[in-house]
Amino acid sequence: MKVGIISKNDKEALKYLSIIEDFLFKNKIEVYYDDEIAQIVGKKNIMWNEKDLDFIIWLGGDGTLLVHVNKLVGYNSKLLGIKFGSVGFLCEVDPSNLEENLKKLLKGDFKVEKRKLIEIFHEGRVIYALNEVLIHVSNIGKVSTFSVNMNDTKIFSGRCDGIIISSSLGSTAYIASRNGPIIDPNLNVFVVDPLNPLKWGSRVLVVPFYVNLEVSSDKDFITIIDGNIKRNCKANEVIRIKGSNKSLNFIRFSNKFYDKIRIRSVLDI
Repeated sequence: MKVGIISKNDKEALKYLSIIEDFLFKNKIEVYYDDEIAQIVGKKNIMWNEKDLDFIIWLGGDGTLLVHVNKLVGYNSKLLGIKFGSVGFLCEVDPSNLEENLKKLLKGDFKVEKRKLIEIFHEGRVIYALNEVLIHVSNIGKVSTFSVNMNDTKIFSGRCDGIIISSSLGSTAYIASRNGPIIDPNLNVFVVDPLNPLKWGSRVLVVPFYVNLEVSSDKDFITIIDGNIKRNCKANEVIRIKGSNKSLNFIRFSNKFYDKIRIRSVLDI
């Protein structure tokens, strides 16, 4: 069995990384590391050189994983998140019951949730997102006329700051801060949200996942993918977005989605 490890670089995460290593080594499991953490802990087994990983464990929050989405597309590994910090909707395990859950992992005592990715097409390149695509005016404080087409049908046109296109999973991320709808992640849809539209009555739209969306603006704009990848775009350039058949496989020991919603609703985070 082979396990890859991704970790944020802080004292607490590195302490638990050592505990995970000890557990895996005792069970005679090969361990591989992300480049950055390998350098920090002095290891040479780089996980991105090994495609045949059974599991990938990440230590941190949702953002720790989102940075690596476009690398993870090429893997069929099962992903387990160890949560540090605020509520993580992608993470599954709290450090306090780490060893118990690692034992369940090796026994296969878990369920797998497949979460579909978003495909973004720009300048001949395909980029993947898990949560959302933010398309925003380049000149902060100014508005542009944005247009959104769905399968050649115009579904929005108006002056605004930009457009958020979120997956169901991403409905608990950036778009949630705008009072967007919380979508059960078992439903594959897109949420299309115009940012601060000047047109009164403009509404958030929930549309099917397997459609072709095209977004453009009459002024230069930027496209930000999962808060990590930034693409500069010219006026009238078209960003194409669609639901992907590719997915990431998340390990779940129980169904905690609505518990996380309830907890998040009472915490100031």
